[in-house]
Amino acid sequence: MKDTDQQQLPALLIQSSRINSWLLSRKIIQTDYPKKLKDIDCKVNDYFNKYPEVNVPIFESPSLFLGCREFLEALAKTDNKTDFFGRSSPLVRAWTEVLSLFQKNNLYLAEVGDSINELAAVQVPRCKMFISDRHKNLLDLRQRLKEQSLNLIRKEELLEKVYKEFHVDVKEENIRLRLLEEAGKVPMLLTEFVHSLTSLKTALQLYVSFKNFVLGGFQDDYHEPEKFYGCCPTLKLLIDSGHVMVFTWKNGCEPEHIERSDDFVPFLLQQEKMKVNQLSMELCQNVFTDSNVPSELNEILWDENEVGAIDFGPFDVESVENIEFERENMVSTSSSGTPDNPNVDSASQSNVPSSINERKPIVASGASARYLLDSVDGRQALLNDLLELNAFLQRFQEDLLERLDNESEHQLSRTGCNAFKPSGGIGCDTIQNIIIQNAPNDLSYTSNDISRMIELVKEALNKLTTSSLSQLMMIRTRIGYLDRLTDRLLDYRRQVELARTRCSQTQKLIDKALMEQQEKTTQLAQLKNYCKKLVSFLEDELSRICNRQVQITGQFCDL
Repeated sequence: MKDTDQQQLPALLIQSSRINSWLLSRKIIQTDYPKKLKDIDCKVNDYFNKYPEVNVPIFESPSLFLGCREFLEALAKTDNKTDFFGRSSPLVRAWTEVLSLFQKNNLYLAEVGDSINELAAVQVPRCKMFISDRHKNLLDLRQRLKEQSLNLIRKEELLEKVYKEFHVDVKEENIRLRLLEEAGKVPMLLTEFVHSLTSLKTALQLYVSFKNFVLGGFQDDYHEPEKFYGCCPTLKLLIDSGHVMVFTWKNGCEPEHIERSDDFVPFLLQQEKMKVNQLSMELCQNVFTDSNVPSELNEILWDENEVGAIDFGPFDVESVENIEFERENMVSTSSSGTPDNPNVDSASQSNVPSSINERKPIVASGASARYLLDSVDGRQALLNDLLELNAFLQRFQEDLLERLDNESEHQLSRTGCNAFKPSGGIGCDTIQNIIIQNAPNDLSYTSNDISRMIELVKEALNKLTTSSLSQLMMIRTRIGYLDRLTDRLLDYRRQVELARTRCSQTQKLIDKALMEQQEKTTQLAQLKNYCKKLVSFLEDELSRICNRQVQITGQFCDL
């Protein structure tokens, strides 16, 4: 009947943070329990140091008392030796003494209570805070990795675009050599471009015919004809004569003799190839051992007898005097530059320099021996001509469309009401319309024809002003630009490598944070299990001592 009444009593609720205070208030433990627990801890450390050969996993347990008890139970199963008096081994007796010290005055309850408070109030919240911090850190790292990846993609695309523009492989080691090779191909590319300019012949002829027709309409018989300058002279020269030299463009005639131009790219290309070959030879020599190199050179040593044995035959000096040397038109001159031969008269001497000046050959050398588009001035002149031709075609097309609109509106006004429009209106006859009405058939083109001409001119402009061609031309005209362009291409590659390194470092930080978060998550689950185990053990012990159900609440319930 008494047990039944005790079971019907409500459970005793104990806060997990006030377990030891509750035990002290119920006189279950004494007030000096901290000192006694410290003495037990010192004794455990002494036994641990006394038997170093024994693996004692007691410190892995959440409670020192439970760890000692589990170790003693495992030790009793393996170490069952007894002495003459029937006593256990010294190791078993030592750990049995430790357990007895814990059980004396219920010190193990205080030790378990401190362990629960340490787990629930310190270790578990600390572990949760660490996991939360790692989670925020992972979010920031993933956002950073996303931005760095986008930056890396943009830099890789820019790298491929720039290198592809110069026909250079992204992984090319000798960038300077490849740029020089591409710069050496520029004259051939420019010549092909000049051949494609023949498609603009119709547009240029339209421009010339229109200008001749307009200027011819303002001339009369009483005044001198207006001086007419050629339309797009550089473009016309290239269409008619092909890719001429700068000499022909400036002087209007072909040179009689062509000397070496000031093109320094072949020399730089040769020097760069020699440098690359020398580096490759040095690498090959490092591979081979010194034993493959002969220690001494095979020199030919002549003996005195061998030299004396060579018979060169007799040398007759008198025979040399009988040899006649032919002297035809040979005039010796003195140091002053006048002939030493008195038979040459002064009249013939005066005619010599004049004849030389008259027959002086026309020579193209240096900058004038370059192709026209291979020079800065020639390229700029052609660019100006193309822009001029494009502007004319644009204006011609606008006037053509406006004239067609005026004609259609004028036709509608005639077929409709008999409405009169004042002079200068949309449907009136302007000076431009009057001029075009008398134009020859050379100026009769449709709007589609003009649009096609404009497309061809724009296509030529785009080919001439591409970034790669412009920079290769800079290499051919400026010596220092090659180093600048090489450094810039290498800088693109360095930027990609730097961006790739940053992405790799961020990914390593993410992997490290994930691993730490996973470890702490596993540790948190383990701490919760330890806490549940200790709480269950303490509730059973207190229920047995108090003969009443005991329940621990508080921070443990929040786990």
